Amino acid sequence: GHRRMVCSVAWAEDPSAVCNLFSCGFDRLVLGWSVLPLKDA
Repeated sequence: GHRRMVCSVAWAEDPSAVCNLFSCGFDRLVLGWSVLPLKDA
């Protein structure tokens, strides 16, 4: 994960994408997350 504070997040518009949430921090590291809403679990 990030070693510093996350400064930006964005949701992907493509529902079939492997990663649907992206975060970027001041460390210039971009991470892709696969988030499944609780109601869909």
